[in-house]
Amino acid sequence: MKLSPTKDNRTTNNFSTPCETENFDEDLNKNETNYSDFQKELQAQMKTPIQINNEKKEKTRNNAISCANSTYIFIKKGCLEQAKNGKYSVYNGGKKVIFDYIYKRLPEFIGCERKVVYINKSILNPTGECANNAIFYINDKLYYNTFILRLQELSLVDAIKITPLMINNNSSETYTLPFAKTDYLVLKEDYNFILRCEINF
Repeated sequence: MKLSPTKDNRTTNNFSTPCETENFDEDLNKNETNYSDFQKELQAQMKTPIQINNEKKEKTRNNAISCANSTYIFIKKGCLEQAKNGKYSVYNGGKKVIFDYIYKRLPEFIGCERKVVYINKSILNPTGECANNAIFYINDKLYYNTFILRLQELSLVDAIKITPLMINNNSSETYTLPFAKTDYLVLKEDYNFILRCEINF
């Protein structure tokens, strides 16, 4: 007996998904018109994480630039005071004024991590002596870089060389960030951030 081909009784789904309909966008717009005033306001205020991050960075840059502008005014006043008080040097017919703009406390863009270490280990004293290790570093590079760059832009006009440094209040020894200091006792309060300003004319 010859078998006849069986007919496939499965039906094909000819319905389009919502995203495939031509009027999908129009339907969305119609739905938006049904929003309450508060819902429309809520929608207008919505921000993506990228937008929020970009706004935060822009605010940081603006704050750094504003701080640099005001700091530079005090730098020029300090240089003028040095000259007025005869605190300058003469060499090869030229003059040099050096002024240190010293912060009263460490600015927020500088961090300090301290830990206990053991130094002076020897055969007789394998454990060594208890001491402190402190690491000073820049913890907000965006603010710091923007701040220093703005200062350098302003100082070009007056030919003032500005160098950011850390200084030990007790020994007046200076360091370039970042740096580490190991001693029997290292106190964060013993160090300050300074802007060393030098002008030759």
